[in-house]
This record gives sequence, structure tokens and C-alpha cells, in this order.
Amino acid sequence: MERIPVMVNGLPGKMAMEVAQSIAHPLKFELLPYSLTGERKKEVYIDVANSRVQLVRPQERDSIPFKNGLFAVDYTAPDARGVNAELYCKNGLHFIMGTSGADSLDDIVHGSSSLAVIDTNMAPAVVLLNTAMRYLARMFEGSLQD
Repeated sequence: MERIPVMVNGLPGKMAMEVAQSIAHPLKFELLPYSLTGERKKEVYIDVANSRVQLVRPQERDSIPFKNGLFAVDYTAPDARGVNAELYCKNGLHFIMGTSGADSLDDIVHGSSSLAVIDTNMAPAVVLLNTAMRYLARMFEGSLQD
């Protein structure tokens, strides 16, 4: 079975590193050797499991060899959401974006062939809190009126 190539963006951030380390081991996925990152990062490369990943700055984005079947997981900074979504859609990449931000990416994704899962926060504690609040709002509807 052919492994699915996955580009994890936002390294060396905590969530991106967790995902990259998970992807580096299973038989189904291939961790690609490059990751979109911001200007402030000093590193050029970062080691993930047994792989060396090049950190790609915004002005170097065009050097990434996008290929069919590539999948992206994005935990970059909020100001990169729109630009990265446009890049993924322009190149036909399917992607998961777990970067916080208020801007809607619907128009970018709907006009493309890309499939996307976009959530403003995928941290387990925040997801649990959001789920609990939705549950409480349904169970005690109107209890805080007035």
C-alpha cells in the first residue's frame, strides 16, 4: 500500500510537532521533509523522530515541490491562515487547519477542488470545554435570561 504524503506546517510549534511525530512512525503516512513556518524562526531544519524537516519561510514557499496526493496539516500562526489556504487550494491539496483565527476560509475552499477540515482550536482541553458549554446551553436553555 502506498503511503500518504503529509506536510505538517507550523513546526516547531507544539501541536505541529505532536502531529509530525505521530505521522513519522505509522506505515500509512510519509512525513514530508519541509514545513511552512514564520519569519521569526531561527532554525533552518528541525529533527522529527528520525526525519530532518526543512523549515520554509513565506518568501521560500514557491520552492516546495507540491505533488498529487499531498495532504497538509496546518498549525501555523493565525495571520498565515488565508495565505496558506489559498496555497493549498491553488495546488489541489486537501488539508486540515487547526490554527486559530476569525477570518472565514469558506470562499477560498468552496471555489477549489480541495477538501478541508477547518477548526479554530484543536487543543483537547479547549475542545472539551466548548463541548461542555454547548451541552449546558442545551440542557439549561434560557436559565440565564434576565
